[in-house]
Amino acid sequence: MPYSNNLFYRIYNEAEQPEPPRPLVLLHGSGGSHMAWPVDLRRSLNRRVIALDLPGHGKSAGTACQQMPALVQSLRLFLDDLHIYRIDLAGHSLGALLALYYAKAFPKQVKRLFLMSCGSHFNVPEELFESLLCPNRKDQFIEDFGRIAFSQDFPQSQRRTLLAPLSQVRTSTLLADLSICAEYHLNGDFQKIVCPAQLVNGTNDPITTPASARELVHNLPQAALKILPKCGHLLLYEKTALISQMMRGFFNPD
Repeated sequence: MPYSNNLFYRIYNEAEQPEPPRPLVLLHGSGGSHMAWPVDLRRSLNRRVIALDLPGHGKSAGTACQQMPALVQSLRLFLDDLHIYRIDLAGHSLGALLALYYAKAFPKQVKRLFLMSCGSHFNVPEELFESLLCPNRKDQFIEDFGRIAFSQDFPQSQRRTLLAPLSQVRTSTLLADLSICAEYHLNGDFQKIVCPAQLVNGTNDPITTPASARELVHNLPQAALKILPKCGHLLLYEKTALISQMMRGFFNPD
């Protein structure tokens, strides 16, 4: 199995793009893995795609990072080990936040950013932490998260199927991921990110609200924002086909 800097990853569409100018790296959200990206999306982007498991997630070794700088450093070492120095980044939720901070730290390396469910801050409900801190209440956490993160109209059966992998994730990993999101607040340093950036948020997202997304866009020199109606924080699953289409257009402008 492929590893780089002890992080597991998969490459998609490599045969179709034997000499790509740069890969698209997919960064998953809290408690996720490379499998969190819908398979149709991973395989439909018409370019080389690298989807990895962050530290302590999926098949990657170690424990989850407790702070954003450690995540940034881990991603840098991952790419250095693969001798990749120019990239496009796409991230969802925590992964979008990591993409943002990575682009801030290495602005010359990142050429395009696609950020889903990100904003100037994350409103992580206290009840999610309370469920995780109580013994044997992970099922309650999953139920609460599904209620909060999906739009009201999204089918309950699909919520349960999509969130089922969270039952196998260590509680410490979920706490670390949510804590990084909860502690983040916008600062002025993002002005140095001059690459094109596309933000996508949902109208019904209580975690990264449309107002929060607009505030972030105003602090990125070349950013655009698309607000999807009747979508929550997990719009990656609610509007997979639309997100795939948007990503193809953004990352393959020619």
